[in-house]
Amino acid sequence: MEYSFSRGIHVAHFYSSFSEQKEVGLPFLREGLDLSEHCLFTVCDHSPDDWYFELQAYGVDVANERQRGALLVLDEAQTRTSGEFNSIRLARDLWRMIQDLLTRFNGVRLAREVPWQGDGALTVDHLCQMETAGSLLFEDADVRALCQYDLDQHPPAVIHTALRTHPVVIVGGRMQPNPFYEVESIVANEPFHYGSNASDEDVAQMLGALR
Repeated sequence: MEYSFSRGIHVAHFYSSFSEQKEVGLPFLREGLDLSEHCLFTVCDHSPDDWYFELQAYGVDVANERQRGALLVLDEAQTRTSGEFNSIRLARDLWRMIQDLLTRFNGVRLAREVPWQGDGALTVDHLCQMETAGSLLFEDADVRALCQYDLDQHPPAVIHTALRTHPVVIVGGRMQPNPFYEVESIVANEPFHYGSNASDEDVAQMLGALR
């Protein structure tokens, strides 16, 4: 399956197996490396070594890409900041990192296994803030972002939040514009529009409309 990751894109990928996850994640990263972009992947369900192995098997010269600083896979725990959650601070720090990388690479690709448990799992409100900031931050920038959500692990409110905050989605292997995207409304009603009461039935109906 081929996907077109345009400049400034912020994509939510919904999957139910490691195989489905790899079908999108591996070509996303390899394409970036082929285009001399920096690729950063934060992971939680699988180790960095697992992903380096998968990338090598997919045809990426992992040792060379790591040596030249183009490929970095990090355990999600390594990326956590101390103190209370602050979406503005996180967005600022991320943008500074991106600006630095763009002085050395043609673009930046960010991929993330979104945590569903433990200290790395954000509240729904905080996740909504972070993903909203990402959609606004990446727009019109030499950045391509892929957020991966496990349909078998994330609760319905989290899946709903992902649907609300990503302009493009991949569901069932199909990439398409997201009719449930509502970042403009979220921003216009801050901080009162961050939460979600979506049920399993609500999410199933929305995902069904995208299949």
